[in-house]
Amino acid sequence: MDNKNITNFNKILKTCPPDVKDQFTKSRPHLEECLNQEQMYAWADSGIKIASQSNNSWDTTVNLFRVSPIIIGMLKPDDFMNWLDTGVDLTIQYPVLGTGYFSASPSVLRILPATKINDWASLGSKLYQGTWKSGTLSNRFFESSGDLLEQLDFNQLTRFVDFLNIVAKHSYDLSSECLTLALRLFPLVGNDKDRFISLSLNLVETGWRQLKAFYDASLKSLPRVDASQRKRFLD
Repeated sequence: MDNKNITNFNKILKTCPPDVKDQFTKSRPHLEECLNQEQMYAWADSGIKIASQSNNSWDTTVNLFRVSPIIIGMLKPDDFMNWLDTGVDLTIQYPVLGTGYFSASPSVLRILPATKINDWASLGSKLYQGTWKSGTLSNRFFESSGDLLEQLDFNQLTRFVDFLNIVAKHSYDLSSECLTLALRLFPLVGNDKDRFISLSLNLVETGWRQLKAFYDASLKSLPRVDASQRKRFLD
């Protein structure tokens, strides 16, 4: 960024909490090594745009500036700008999801192809229905995405989010609990994750109240079942 733009942004940043300016100042030199002036301007402007939404958006801006040096080390500049634009669009449309998206990005993007960034954000927003419970579930998904992607490919992740979304129509608390338990279950089912997700989808359609018992029973039973017999057990 040229000196004129830096001066203008410093004036704007003075109206924000000190953490915003401090994080911007720390991160800017790392970004300048990889981005051109136009991209740097867009990066800084994105943070200001988010911060200006409401007082509660300041934390999101801090997280954006904080993780940006990490993300630029993972992505090409054009992919970085797509990640940035996706996060800004998500935050403006759904302010409660911005911090979850930016905070989770370092753990997610070490696994997720850059071409799937928009799709990943869409999965998180799909779980949000404008209520605080759905916001908690959606942010829990973002928070867990890195761990989930260590176990699932993106198609499996999409099917699992479809499952969580159906469960949430009955109970957000149960959907959140299934997400927590699934993080422990997926490593146990090995190569049978598609079968396990299909079983979960079938059960939520035929007897959703039994899901908690099914997940609890699976956690107790699967470690005792030989890996070669788990397919038969799930069948």
